[in-house]
Amino acid sequence: MSAKLIALATEIVDVNPAGAQLIVNITKAETGAELVEALDNYDSTVLENYSEPVEAEYDEDETLADVDETVVPV
Repeated sequence: MSAKLIALATEIVDVNPAGAQLIVNITKAETGAELVEALDNYDSTVLENYSEPVEAEYDEDETLADVDETVVPV
């Protein structure tokens, strides 16, 4: 399994270096604490580098009732 994960990391390193590093760190993790640390490092990297402010797009005259009518149940 580790060889497959390393191959995947090598394949995606150009388009998602943080994801590739996550795969490497998970593969190296020997304890639960190291696994959590790898995930935490990935989260921090994504938040620092890929987060953009979200601007709300809404009509000031729109009410919650109007919004409920546009929701399509699945």
